[in-house]
Amino acid sequence: MKRFSLFFSLFVFSLALFGQVGSVRSFNFPAGISSKDYAPNTLIVKYKRGKSVSNTLSSIAEACPLQIKSASIEQIKPLFPGHRNYKTTRSAENTLSSDDRDGSGLDRIIEVKFVPSEGAKLESIASEILQDSHVEYVDLKYIYHTSALPNDLSYTGGYQGYLSQVHAEDAWGVTIGAVSPTIIAIVDSGSQLNHEDLAANIAPGGYDLVGCCRDNPTPDNDPNVYSTSATHGVHVSGLASAVTNNGIGIASIAYNTGRLLIVKVTGDDYPKDVVAGYEGIVYAVNHGAKIINCSWGGSYAGVYGQNIINYALSNDCLIIAAAGNNGTNVVDYPAAYAGVLGVASVSSSDQKSSFSQYGREVAISAPGGEIGVGILSTIFDNTYGYDIGTSMATPIVSSAAALVKAKNPSWTMQQVGEQLKATADDIDGINPGYAGLLGKGRLNVYRALTNAEPTVNPKSEVLELRQNYPNPSADNTYIDFTIPVSGLTSLGLYSIDGKLVKLFFNTVLNKGSYHTQVSLAGLIPGIYIYRVDNGGMWRSSKLIVGQ
Repeated sequence: MKRFSLFFSLFVFSLALFGQVGSVRSFNFPAGISSKDYAPNTLIVKYKRGKSVSNTLSSIAEACPLQIKSASIEQIKPLFPGHRNYKTTRSAENTLSSDDRDGSGLDRIIEVKFVPSEGAKLESIASEILQDSHVEYVDLKYIYHTSALPNDLSYTGGYQGYLSQVHAEDAWGVTIGAVSPTIIAIVDSGSQLNHEDLAANIAPGGYDLVGCCRDNPTPDNDPNVYSTSATHGVHVSGLASAVTNNGIGIASIAYNTGRLLIVKVTGDDYPKDVVAGYEGIVYAVNHGAKIINCSWGGSYAGVYGQNIINYALSNDCLIIAAAGNNGTNVVDYPAAYAGVLGVASVSSSDQKSSFSQYGREVAISAPGGEIGVGILSTIFDNTYGYDIGTSMATPIVSSAAALVKAKNPSWTMQQVGEQLKATADDIDGINPGYAGLLGKGRLNVYRALTNAEPTVNPKSEVLELRQNYPNPSADNTYIDFTIPVSGLTSLGLYSIDGKLVKLFFNTVLNKGSYHTQVSLAGLIPGIYIYRVDNGGMWRSSKLIVGQ
C-alpha cells in the first residue's frame, strides 16, 4: 500500500472512534448524542490481530484481560462466537485491520457491559480501554430506529400504483428462465411467518437476536411478531417479496424470485428500537442472504458499523438501507456508510416525499408514499394496511434487486446494484431543489431488466473511499481510499449543501491505495461531506467535526 501524509509525517494509529494527542488515545461522544441513541453501560471492543477471542467468558478474560479501574465489568461476550472469515486475502500479521476490505476480524469483537451503579461515564471508560495497546477500536452500541412514520391503518388513500410508477408490470413481461430464488434478509422487527401472502416465500433459518426484551436480549429461533406494534417488519416483508399471482393480497416486484430470511433485531417490548442491527446483518450473510434490507437507521455511526458492512460486501451481498424520515439533508446510517445502497422516498408524482432525508450518500429513490397516501402491504394478523416512509421505499428496491438477479444469475450483487442505479429515471427536473441529492433517480425496473449489462470493474479496479476515523474529530482525521486510475486526484471537504469548504489536495497520483491524515482545524463544528475524485468517478462520505 502506498502511504503519504499531507503533513509529510507518519503516524501509528488505531481504527477507532477516538481523538489522539501524542500516543494517548481518547474516546469522544458524537456531538448532540443522547442516551436514547445507544445502549446503556455497554461498549463494543475490537482487538487487534493476534488476539482472537474464544467463546467462553473465562477464555475471553484470560486471552483479552481488560484492565479497567474506573468501572467493574458485569459481562463480556463475543458478538460473533466461533466466527472465522469467509475470505482471507492478507497474512495474519499483527497489524491493524484498517486495510481489511472484507470486514474481517469479527472473531475479535466483544461486547462489554459494566455495573451501572458506579457512576463512571462511558466516555471515560472507553478512553481507559483505548490505552490497552491490544485494542483496535472501541465503539458505542448504537440504537437505531425503524424508518416508517407513525402508523395509521385508517388511511382511506393508498396505492399499489407504485408498481406502474416503477414500470414493474412491463418488467414482468420480460422472459426470465427458471432460477433459484435469491434470499432477501429482512433485518427488522420480525415478521408473520404464516401470513397468507408471505408464507410460501419465507425461507427457513430465520432467527430472533433479541427476544422479548430490548435491554436483556434472549435470542431464539422464532422471529415472528405477536402484536400490531411490531408490524413494521411484516409490512416491509410484503413489499420485498409478497407471494405474487396467488389471487389474494398484494403483488411484489420480485414476482416470487425472492425468498425472505426473517432476522428479528428488536425486542418485543420496544419493536421500533433496533438494538442488534449489525449483528443481524452478519447473521444474514452467514445464512445465505444476498440482499439485506435495512429499513431503519440513525444519525450516529462508528467504526463497528462499517466493519460489518465491509464483511457483507466481501461476501457478495447487496445492502439496501433507508435514508431516514426527518426531512433533512443528512442521511441516516447505515444508508450513509460506504458501499450501502441508500434509498430516499418519492411520492406518486416523483417528487421527494416531504419526510424523506436526502443527500449525496443516497444511491436511488423509490416510492415511499406521502402524508395521507400510504403504500399497501401485508401487516400483522393476516391482513393488509398502509404505511409511509423510506422504510417502504427500501424493500421496493430490494424486491427489484431480486428480479434483476433472477434475470442475470451470473451477475455479482455489485453489478445488480449498479444496474439499478444506472437505469433509474432522472427526476432532478421534477425536484430542482434536490438535484443530485436523490441518488441516480427513481427506480425503473423495466429498464433494469432490459438495458445492457452495467460496466462494473473488478473490486481492485473500483474507486473506494472508507469511513474516516476518528469521527467525530476536532483536529486531525485519517482518510483511506483506493483509486483505480493513475492521474489527477482530488480530496475535498464540502458543506451539506454541496459547497466546497476545503480542498485537501488536487494532484497526480498513481493508482493504488492511500492512507492520509488531514487537518480539520478552524472548521465550524457540524456535519460535512468529504469526497475523492479520480478518473471521472467520485465517492463521498459523511464527516463530523466535533467541538
